[in-house]
Order: sequence, then C-alpha cells, then structure tokens
Amino acid sequence: IIFSAASGKGKTTLFRTLLGFQTPDKGKILLNGTELNAGSVKDFRSNMAYLSQDIDLPRIKFTEILDELYCYELNKHLIRDNSEINLLLDKFQLGEEYLHKKIAELSGGERQRIGLILCILLHRPVWLLDEPTSALDDDMKKQISEYILTRKETILIISHDKQWFESDKLRVERW
Repeated sequence: IIFSAASGKGKTTLFRTLLGFQTPDKGKILLNGTELNAGSVKDFRSNMAYLSQDIDLPRIKFTEILDELYCYELNKHLIRDNSEINLLLDKFQLGEEYLHKKIAELSGGERQRIGLILCILLHRPVWLLDEPTSALDDDMKKQISEYILTRKETILIISHDKQWFESDKLRVERW
C-alpha cells in the first residue's frame, strides 16, 4: 500500500503510531489479532522494519551499524550473513568499500540504499518505508521500486515519487 498526501496530513504520524511511539486518538491497532499497547509494543516492533524519511544514522561505519544490529536482543535470532550483505550492496550499486564508510559522509541516496539494506537484513514480515526513494536518481528509483515490488512482505510506503503510482501491484491511498 502506498500513502500519498500533502505534507502535514499524518502519513509519518501513521507510521509512528504503528511503531507504538504515539497512541491513536481513537480506535485501536491490531496485528494478527493482538492489540498494540504498552505490553505488546515490543512484539509489534519485532515484526516491523522501518526506514525513516530522514536517515539520521550515527557517525559510525556501516559495518559498525551491522555489528550493533545483530547484538540487539530483538535480533539475536538473526545470523549475520556476509554473502547476503555483499549481494545487497552489489544489487544497490554500493561496493564492499561502503562497509567501511561513515554513514554521515554518504549522500542522501546512498544512505537510503543502506537503510533499505538494513530493513532487508532484519527479515521482518512488515516494512514501513517513509519516502524510500526521494533522494535517488530516476534509474535507481526504478531499480529500487522494482525490487521492492518483488518482495513478499507486507509493505507500507509513504511517497510522492511517481514511479510508485504506475504499478498495478500497489494499492494507492490518497488523503
């Protein structure tokens, strides 16, 4: 599902609410029959991979972020697969040298691709992608959007990029 609306209409707030950072004004959020509340928020988040519109990753190297990712209690079941990481770097036109680059020194488009790689590596059934292609050139937007559309996860996307609206694989929600 892709969500499109003018700025300030609540798209990012929707994602923040799904992640349990905000509470809904009314109604309730259910995932597999379980209501989102203080007691279930950890379980909700364990099912979701979130790519923020503003990729404000620390001033550390990508490999250090990966080390940290696999140390979190929520991710202890994951096995770091360097061949998968290298395959994804190659797929998104980022070489192995990006493992040793500081995230803060990368362009916006490079950070978006690194963020997407992190989402993929989490192997979560639900992805929340906030403007995942906004800093990419047209060719890379096309490549990334085509890749995302091949995935089997439940994917919610916030975007204004036209390539998403051309797909018959997405349901578009305009507010």
